[in-house]
Amino acid sequence: MSEILYWLQLALSLANVLMICAIVYQFLQIYKNIKSRFNFGLTLFGLVMLVQAVFSFPIIEFFQGLMLSTEFRTYMFISQVFEFIALIIFLSLVRK
Repeated sequence: MSEILYWLQLALSLANVLMICAIVYQFLQIYKNIKSRFNFGLTLFGLVMLVQAVFSFPIIEFFQGLMLSTEFRTYMFISQVFEFIALIIFLSLVRK
């Protein structure tokens, strides 16, 4: 069960990183057209979210030799599911 949860978490983390990259790309395109402080702030926000997503990537713990408990991994997975849903909503709003 723990291994399945690990691979699900890895796939979901990768999807989150890719969506954040798409959001940052959209923000950069908007910033090129409309150079405002608000758009610049949104771009910085997206970059900070990208750094957070990369550092919460499950492969990092593998390289550091950490093994998280199944309970904590379940908590992290549920957290990433909500992040995934929020990113889908946010990306759909940004693309309009």
